[in-house]
Amino acid sequence: MIHQRGMTLIEVLIAGIILFIAIAALSFVARVQVEHQIRFEKTIEQAYLSEFLVDKVKYHLNYTEQQSGTIDYRGQLFEWRAKLSKQKSVVMGVSPEDNFDQGRGVAQLYSVDISRVEHNKSVKVLNFTQLVWKPVG
Repeated sequence: MIHQRGMTLIEVLIAGIILFIAIAALSFVARVQVEHQIRFEKTIEQAYLSEFLVDKVKYHLNYTEQQSGTIDYRGQLFEWRAKLSKQKSVVMGVSPEDNFDQGRGVAQLYSVDISRVEHNKSVKVLNFTQLVWKPVG
């Protein structure tokens, strides 16, 4: 019998297949992780964008008379429009000195739509309701 040195062709092929399977599994795991990371970053960006837009609209509804407008966020243009849904008079307290009428105001409930403007076309991205209290007089 001849003493054989090295590996046979079958052994090399089997080792190559095992190595290929291991590399394919690692690349699949890495690709899935990168996809999850990208999805996570997009979700965080959308949450931040939503919070930013809602805060801007709340400011305009509470401190100005605007019920629509535009917001520029990182080069993207957003339109917002608030529609008054309900309005009720509110009495904050009762005092005999003020004729039993203290701290009068109006509670207004707005329905707000925010759309992204793309190529002269609006795409609705967010809808929320906002309660605003405005003093009377």
